Amino acid sequence: MQGRALLIGNWKMNKTVEGSASYARALIRALEGWWDTKRVGVVLAPTALAISAVGRTLSSTEIDVAGQNLELGTEGALTGGISGYLLYEAGARWVIVGHSERRQHFAEGDTLVAEKVGAAWQAGLHPIVCIGETETEREQGATQRVVSQQLERILAKPPQGPLTIAYEPVWAIGSGRVPEPEEVGKIADRIRQALRAQWPEAENDVAVLYGGSVNHQNLGGFLDQAEVSGALIGGASLIVEEMVAMVRAAQEHRGTR
Repeated sequence: MQGRALLIGNWKMNKTVEGSASYARALIRALEGWWDTKRVGVVLAPTALAISAVGRTLSSTEIDVAGQNLELGTEGALTGGISGYLLYEAGARWVIVGHSERRQHFAEGDTLVAEKVGAAWQAGLHPIVCIGETETEREQGATQRVVSQQLERILAKPPQGPLTIAYEPVWAIGSGRVPEPEEVGKIADRIRQALRAQWPEAENDVAVLYGGSVNHQNLGGFLDQAEVSGALIGGASLIVEEMVAMVRAAQEHRGTR
């Protein structure tokens, strides 16, 4: 599904509050005068500590802010927890759900991920759901099965808001290794088929992204795939110049369509 490209920078556990705001200011300056927001959307996901500062810095721009995770509920006795309600109040409008690091290190399963998608919608947030296979699962030829299983519980209920799906093969994240764009295209096609089957009325409103060692040099190959609408970017998004280069690459790519 072509149209506007979407680039989401996931900063993970990086940057101080001031460092995050400084990055946001530098990005604004670097994009000024040429960035076409109708061709490329940009979302930044700083640490929870920096959401308010980054949100204030970006408040007069078209750059959105995302949380990196959320907990169920609104407020209550959950030490260290941050709910969708609190994220929204801090200035976030998007939230990453089910990243492989959450699945691996915090034992978040498919049922909890689906519940978090619902919690995001209830809070007025746009969830970005991460799915993808491990290297072992890939070697076993189980990629399609794993992707379908991770989507199953999310798509079992009618949509209550917007959704973005990020296909992030676990073995590619932070490794410098990337699948062939055509391979990603096939997975995106399978995701689109599942959406048509389960959410026929909302299918066209769901963007499918690729994530895993993305940079400005390989981004175009993924955007060439008909059902890939953008990228969820990790380490490369920490560098202002690289993020700007990716925005430029995506804009030039969309300009040829």
